[in-house]
Amino acid sequence: PLDTASGAAAAYSLRNLSTSYSGNVVDVRRSSDDTEASFTAAEVAGSTMVDWVGVGNDGHVTKLYDQSGNDNHAVQATPASQPKIVDGGALVAEGLKFDGVDDYLDFSGGRPITSINNTTSFIVAATTDIGTNQMGLTLSSGGTSRWYVPFRSGTDDNFGYGSVSINIGATDAGQHLTTSTANATTLEVFRDGTSKNTATSESGAVSGLFGIGSYGGEYYWGGTISEIIIYDSDQSDNRKAIESNIADYHTIDLPASVDHDSGFNQVDGYVATWYDQSGNGNNAVQAVATSQPKIVVGGELQKDDNNNPELVFAAGFLTATTLTLTQANTTFACYKRDTGTGTSVITDSLSPNSQLVGRAGGNDSWYMYAGVSLTGATGGYTKEVGTFLFNSTSSTIHANGVEVANGDAGTNGSSEGLNIGAYKNGSLNWDGSIQEILIYDSDQSLVRKSIEFNINNAYSIY
Repeated sequence: PLDTASGAAAAYSLRNLSTSYSGNVVDVRRSSDDTEASFTAAEVAGSTMVDWVGVGNDGHVTKLYDQSGNDNHAVQATPASQPKIVDGGALVAEGLKFDGVDDYLDFSGGRPITSINNTTSFIVAATTDIGTNQMGLTLSSGGTSRWYVPFRSGTDDNFGYGSVSINIGATDAGQHLTTSTANATTLEVFRDGTSKNTATSESGAVSGLFGIGSYGGEYYWGGTISEIIIYDSDQSDNRKAIESNIADYHTIDLPASVDHDSGFNQVDGYVATWYDQSGNGNNAVQAVATSQPKIVVGGELQKDDNNNPELVFAAGFLTATTLTLTQANTTFACYKRDTGTGTSVITDSLSPNSQLVGRAGGNDSWYMYAGVSLTGATGGYTKEVGTFLFNSTSSTIHANGVEVANGDAGTNGSSEGLNIGAYKNGSLNWDGSIQEILIYDSDQSLVRKSIEFNINNAYSIY
């Protein structure tokens, strides 16, 4: 799953919001004897929690755990004001059930944001009380410090920001994802991935009321709330990726522009980390959602003609900042080029004066550079296993086991990390797929054929 809680100021859900989170997601009080217990996401999704609450009983939430790592848990000590997670012995559909009368949760660590003009919030909620005034999430209130969303006023949803109230659209009984972003100049609010309104940002220090499901003892939420993620930063660049992850889990339909279609669950999957399996911890990462390569397109795992998974690159790239190389070193790569426009790089150092491997002259040759350019012919748009040995005047390029160039590629190493799919953090992007990269900080000439055979045997290339 996408690590949607990474870098968040606060994150609440009944599912795990990151691959690293394995703790409890909720504390529950059962109505039969007021006993409390803690539960993980798996115990909520399975029968453990419901069985513990018991047939015909209610389960009330006393704590919704903050998965951001900041321990700002959402809590409620007053029994009458605790939302339900189990109603009459059955798991509540779509999250926590707020009664619209006196149910709400407070942030135990205080308000998670510091200013209204550098904040992003995501909330998944549904209402049962159309026509009544109610608030799902209140982060700050009063004058220019206002941030509450969604604010149900009459028959409309609104985003309360600064000194203005921004209309989101007509209220209905469905579950919706409301996203609100603000930076120093512009704020924007989205419902289910579609922009509903923009306005000029205001500068306001946060103050006033805060909480989930209420506005300081009034405007109680009547309905369900299933997920809230709050960032003390502008997440506009990552919005689509985060929305796709949230909507896929909660079965909310997003527009095609957010890589989610009317069939539901047809999202694109982006690679945030490609793990180094050598044991050296040189993981290739990309934190910016718009620069991440894809591994799932339209709900389908990307595969080659032989049904092997592959990463699809276009504008995306990955960086292993901790990897450094000295000569001699050898790179083995399995790849396929889709277009022949311009020059695209598969692997390279961050420094323009260090070594790199790429395509030259559109699609008709490979080149290596570590101070001197070495080029060799290639097979065009077919899949290849490329082997690139940097060893000064004894450097070589092999394509599908055949040597296509030898000579001097220079003596520079790679001292500032490595890119996969682009040159210098985002230029000369690779347009095609990459399935495997093996990098040795040594001359692997003696075992080159064995390694190439192994790769070819896995992918059936030549």
